Amino acid sequence: HKPSFVLTSTHRRLHAAGGSTAYQQYVRHLNRTLPEPDQVERFATGYQDYLQAPLQPLTENLDSSTYETF
Repeated sequence: HKPSFVLTSTHRRLHAAGGSTAYQQYVRHLNRTLPEPDQVERFATGYQDYLQAPLQPLTENLDSSTYETF
């Protein structure tokens, strides 16, 4: 999955050299030079936007010293 980019206000001449095409060229360069995802990143693809449910103590373990703070 590749991210989408939206470039705005590139006409303001924030940098002495370049312009709007320089920004586009740089974003293309970043996309081309991205390293390939490793095994863990490939496995996790599609799960980055999911929040984990908070862990809850088991009822039978509430007397344990591990769960004293609950």
